[in-house]
Amino acid sequence: MKQKILTESKEISDIQSELVSLDNQSLNKLIHNLLEQSIQSTEEAKDATTVKSKWPKIFNRLLRKQNVVNRRLITGLKDAIKAIANLNASHQSKLKDHQSRIHFLEKQNQSLFTVLTSLQQELIRNRNFNISKQNIQGLSSKDPSADNLEMQSLMDAFYLSFENKFRGSPDLIRKRQMVYLPYINESFKDITDPVLLDVGCGRGEWLELLQNNNIVGIGIDTNPDMVAECKNRQQDVILGDAIDFMKDKGENSLGAITGFHIIEHIPFTQLVKLFNHCLVALKEGGIMIFETPNPENLCVGSCNFYLDYTHILPYPPQLIKFLADYVGFSRTKILELHPVDKSFQLEVKDRPTDRLNKLINGPQDYAIIAYK
Repeated sequence: MKQKILTESKEISDIQSELVSLDNQSLNKLIHNLLEQSIQSTEEAKDATTVKSKWPKIFNRLLRKQNVVNRRLITGLKDAIKAIANLNASHQSKLKDHQSRIHFLEKQNQSLFTVLTSLQQELIRNRNFNISKQNIQGLSSKDPSADNLEMQSLMDAFYLSFENKFRGSPDLIRKRQMVYLPYINESFKDITDPVLLDVGCGRGEWLELLQNNNIVGIGIDTNPDMVAECKNRQQDVILGDAIDFMKDKGENSLGAITGFHIIEHIPFTQLVKLFNHCLVALKEGGIMIFETPNPENLCVGSCNFYLDYTHILPYPPQLIKFLADYVGFSRTKILELHPVDKSFQLEVKDRPTDRLNKLINGPQDYAIIAYK
């Protein structure tokens, strides 16, 4: 009889080990309590054997109760183990089904995104082709549209080479543009998830500078060769029209809008439209910065400005500041930039000499800085 009790106790311990492997804290706690009760009852039975001769009826009653408890406990624990195992298998099966479904949906979503991107790029190309047809006269009477597209492609490639020759090295441009980082950082302090749009991003010097300073920037340009060069450097650049892009983004969607040597390429009526759309697209506290040649410098206004054959008009700083104020920007200022090297400056002896210095050797560029 004693051996039987010990055997049953061992079986209970084995079941406890199996339950622990299931890693179910609540069930383990319940089993532990039941086992303690069983062991306690077993110990009481053992104690009873030592006085069997004195209390045989008490011993037999305790032993029978202990056997009943042990059998019920063993049966209950086995059933619990089986039920938990079945439940776990069911959950694992459902989890695999869900994972398979998620993987399928992710692949489907990626496929749809690829198709959508391709269609979007095709629409942009078609739009730019239409613009080329309207703005460039064909040189061949047989197929003017083909000549227009060919000429546009040639001129895009030519302008990229022209920029590389006369714009200045990328390192020089980035060094000059560092002056704007404090304005951007200060403006972005109170803006949630700010994104900067660079209009006419060109070769992407400004976008690279933004990346190096952990500022999220998107570039947009109508020149496919410029866009391709930026994309080769893993920059986020779009081929398209800036105003259309801002319309698609909607009101209060951007933290900053910048453009370097871009507004002089735009007719004034379009410039008014651009400034209006910038104001709408900017978030409260957002900033607009446009740098352009300064016609107050006589050398710039009379000669250097026209080196770039795509320039339309040199805009005086007073006009551009007035325009920014007029469309509704809350604060505006003119930042004068890039005076001629001091080695070329005239020795200032009187007021006329000082005035002449400013007209000839003064700031060659300026920037309008405007806040919403």
